[in-house]
Amino acid sequence: MYTLTKMMWKAVGRMDQMRLARQQPPAGVTLYKDIPYLDDGLTEHLLDVYIPAGTQDLLPTIVNVHGGGWMYGDKELYQYYGMQLSLGGFAVVNINYRLAPQYPHPAQLQDTLAALRWLRQSGASFFAHPEQVFLCGDSAGAYIAAMAICTCQNPVLSDFYQLDPPYTDFMGVGLHCGVYDLQTVQECKFPRMQDHMEMVLGSKDYQHLPCYPYTSARAFMTPSFPPTYLLSTENDGLFPETRHMLTQLEALHIPHQAQLWDKTHKKLAHVFHLNPRHPESAVSMEQMLAFFRQQLLETTS
Repeated sequence: MYTLTKMMWKAVGRMDQMRLARQQPPAGVTLYKDIPYLDDGLTEHLLDVYIPAGTQDLLPTIVNVHGGGWMYGDKELYQYYGMQLSLGGFAVVNINYRLAPQYPHPAQLQDTLAALRWLRQSGASFFAHPEQVFLCGDSAGAYIAAMAICTCQNPVLSDFYQLDPPYTDFMGVGLHCGVYDLQTVQECKFPRMQDHMEMVLGSKDYQHLPCYPYTSARAFMTPSFPPTYLLSTENDGLFPETRHMLTQLEALHIPHQAQLWDKTHKKLAHVFHLNPRHPESAVSMEQMLAFFRQQLLETTS
């Protein structure tokens, strides 16, 4: 079942390994590897923390939620990206989570909130400020990050999923090439989307599941949704989802910055920001970090 979808992600995995083979860890970063955020022995419940070498004080924290269609990937694919983010003056918490189809929705949401709970309780031991918290994620990771925020801020979601939110406020969020609604995403021209929905929701009859009306981050956003850096390219098959999210940010008057690279940037595709070969990747990263710093300045001044 879902053979073609699994083959697609194996091909993505080969490309990711080629990308990582061309990269080197940046100098000047201290790593804390494979920290359990839940004490159950699962690899899926490990995280890394990256901080600038020589750090002696708490740093504002970015929690990174990896992408991969809910069914692929881990923190290792984002290690160099996370290290580079940390050099911008942040502690970066790079998390694993359980994957579909073995663990369908809302497992990924549960795990992200568990990692945030770990940050609140233990982050300071790794120089990660437990109160100055940003999230970022791409593709399915952007969906999980946005849903985690909405679950923390909207009691309708937290009550439905029976989750105890560890936070109510966040300093900001970076959403990259993301999905934000499991209903409207099916209109996008992205490979094997029907398979993805069945796998992440754990049923071919997913539209009749009790959770289905509660799978839209956009529908449950409130005006308290944090300031948002929104990134995508018109060459991304999921680009309509970014447009929908931009419309919602504007409707709720949420401070935001949108970097939507147009089709003239022909080499950019889905989650292009992970590839340092693209000059636009460095530009986008620095834009997001500058946006986050501005939120810190406005909040702490």
